[in-house]
Amino acid sequence: MIDRLDGIARRYREIESEMGRPEVASDHEQLTKLAREQRALRDTVQTYDAYRHARQEFESARELQKNERDQEMQEYLRGEEHRASAQMAELDEKLKVLLLPKDPNDDRDVVVEIQGAEGGEEAALFAGDLFRMYTKWAERKGWKVDVVEESEVRGRSPSGAARAEDRGARPHPHLRRHRCGDA
Repeated sequence: MIDRLDGIARRYREIESEMGRPEVASDHEQLTKLAREQRALRDTVQTYDAYRHARQEFESARELQKNERDQEMQEYLRGEEHRASAQMAELDEKLKVLLLPKDPNDDRDVVVEIQGAEGGEEAALFAGDLFRMYTKWAERKGWKVDVVEESEVRGRSPSGAARAEDRGARPHPHLRRHRCGDA
C-alpha cells in the first residue's frame, strides 16, 4: 500500500510541475485535463501526508521515551505516542477507502426525488420536511440544488413530491449509499 501511495504522491507532484510549464499553461485543454487528474489525487495525497506526519510523531515520541529518565516526561511521551498511533489508525482506514477503485458515476450530477407514499396528507407533509432538510444539507456541502418539479399540500410547498438536481463537487458518491426505490 505504501508503494502505491508513494507513486500517487509522486504523480501529484509531477502534475504540479507540469502545470507550471509555460507550454502547458497556454494549452487550456491539457491544463484542464491535468487539473482534473490533480483534483482526483488531492484527497489521497493530503491524507497520506498527514499519515506520514503522524507516523513521524509516533516514532519520535517512542525514541524520546527510550532515553527519558523523568517519569512525568515519560508519561507525556506515552500520551503523545498513543495519540499519534490513534491518528495513524484513523488515517490508515481513510487511505484504504481512498484507494478503492472509483465508480465511473462519481463525477456525475444527481437527480433526487422525494415523495410521500401511503399516508395521505401527513406523508406528504413529511416528504416536504425531508426535502427541506435535504436541500439545506446539500447546500452546506456546496452543491447547487435546482428544483425541477414540486407539488403542494395545503399551500405548503414543496410538500407532496419534489425532484431536484444536484450539481457540484461530486455529489454521487455521497448519495450512492443512501438510495432506495431504484426503478
